[in-house]
Amino acid sequence: MEQTLQTVTGQNNLAIWAERVRACRSSGLPVKSWCAENGIVPNTYFRWQKKVFNASCSEQGQFYEVPLSSPREAAIASIEINGTAVKIFHGADEETIRSVLLAMRSC
Repeated sequence: MEQTLQTVTGQNNLAIWAERVRACRSSGLPVKSWCAENGIVPNTYFRWQKKVFNASCSEQGQFYEVPLSSPREAAIASIEINGTAVKIFHGADEETIRSVLLAMRSC
């Protein structure tokens, strides 16, 4: 029973943080600014972002759209690791890029 409760709690936390990551990434703000506005410690955000990305990699066949701040903006880099492709756009901060690459490497 306790194990089931922990699993449900973990899934709920992951869902909450997946929404927070989506909100941050679609806000157009740098992560640190978004975190400051939302009362979140940046290190906590990045730790959960990594968990969210890792969870998305483990769900094969699942596609996650990451909204862009400017849809007409051209990618400045395109990276493919283990069959997973990512485009990096101008304005992406170093910590976000690092987290994405780490998540991709674990897929």
